[in-house]
Amino acid sequence: MNTALRFYLYPGMYQIATFARDHNFAMPRVELDEFISVTYEPENILVICPADREIPKQQVRGKDWRILQIRGPYQEGGSDALRQAFEAIQTSGVHAMTSSNFETDFLVFRDAQTEQALSAMQSTGYAIETAKRSVAI
Repeated sequence: MNTALRFYLYPGMYQIATFARDHNFAMPRVELDEFISVTYEPENILVICPADREIPKQQVRGKDWRILQIRGPYQEGGSDALRQAFEAIQTSGVHAMTSSNFETDFLVFRDAQTEQALSAMQSTGYAIETAKRSVAI
């Protein structure tokens, strides 16, 4: 078993929304144990947040996304771990996107492909846990 990295499947569904860069965007409510990503690009704003957040319907690109997080141990240049995980699930036919920050990486895929993605990860030797962490402030 590949124990060098830990993977966590965030509970619940997530939504993806896109806005024009000049849209008056209101940040969704943030809970400490959830994943929220806001990416500003020259033409767009991309938001990934829990499916229960209020986002204008015309902006939403689906409310049936799941988040799988690479938790570490993570080292600078750790994108090789992301590449390996991404290749494992893509080879199994799962269509995924990635989101990254300095600390960790995330794989984002449709809920209908969750079993397929997790099976691919497990067959590659990775262990998957459900993430429900407490966060100290």
